[in-house]
Amino acid sequence: MALSSINSREQKLLLFLSKNQDYVTSEDLTEILTVSKKTVYRLIKKINDEYVEGPLILSEKGRGYKLDHEKFINYQKSSKKYKENQFSTNERRKRIMEELLLSSPKPLNHHVDSYHIDIMDGH
Repeated sequence: MALSSINSREQKLLLFLSKNQDYVTSEDLTEILTVSKKTVYRLIKKINDEYVEGPLILSEKGRGYKLDHEKFINYQKSSKKYKENQFSTNERRKRIMEELLLSSPKPLNHHVDSYHIDIMDGH
């Protein structure tokens, strides 16, 4: 899996898109990221080019950009930064809730089954 060299602008872009279910215009992204439209296009292209399983950020002419939430969740699960043992119980609960919310109204399949919350140990 790529996206290993993700920078703070790219993280901010992914975070913003992950909080939106609908398309976001490039104008909105320029305001949020405080960068030019050209920089927004370059960031999106870089993220999509580095993600080996197809575009992570979808685009539709006249509507804007939208994160492919399912691919993003899969990326997070496989990312070293997202490994379960690196987070507290509360953080894992929060991430599971985020995943549930992002997956709705889609079926969850095996998403939740891949997480283990060990309340007894506090991990």
